[in-house]
Amino acid sequence: MKEWSMIMIKCIYFALTVFGLIPVLFGLLYEMILLLPIRVPLHHTPVHLLWQDWGLGVLFVKILYAGTLTGPDWHFKRVLEQVFQAGVMQMDVWFVTTKLVLPVVVTQLHLLCIPYTLCSALPYLGFSDDFSHVCHRRIYPGTVVVLLGVLLLKLQLKQFKRLYIKIKNEKYLIGTRLVNFDAEQVRTAFTQTET
Repeated sequence: MKEWSMIMIKCIYFALTVFGLIPVLFGLLYEMILLLPIRVPLHHTPVHLLWQDWGLGVLFVKILYAGTLTGPDWHFKRVLEQVFQAGVMQMDVWFVTTKLVLPVVVTQLHLLCIPYTLCSALPYLGFSDDFSHVCHRRIYPGTVVVLLGVLLLKLQLKQFKRLYIKIKNEKYLIGTRLVNFDAEQVRTAFTQTET
């Protein structure tokens, strides 16, 4: 009985976090980034329906899960594979919490809370309430544009560095392997110069 109750508690925890909390946060983030700026005019108050956000989030979690498992090998893919290979019976709750739930939830909360906090601080810095209201409505798409710009810049710098190294190696490096090199001949020449 105790074993089955532990399995039920694990299932409930996994369902509430992975199929409840994470999809709601994904859906709310998607709504704040894309749907609200398009759907709701600036002079209207947005209404957040968590059931719709949850539905959108479930769709996004499925898409991200499929994309992660079919994409390149990285730490999040290994974590997901390990969690689903273990199954419900041998699920390590601490591993699921620290490697899967916490990183995703913390990232989503940062993406939701930091822009909101910055916009809420604007009236205290002397900006008008109207500017603060417009900022509240437009900061989420702006944040995504800035983050995508930074990621694109980082990727381009990495590519330029690879290109620079390739050009430098082609121009100045004659070969990657020494030819006509006799170790015995170098040792004897070195010992002769010492004496």
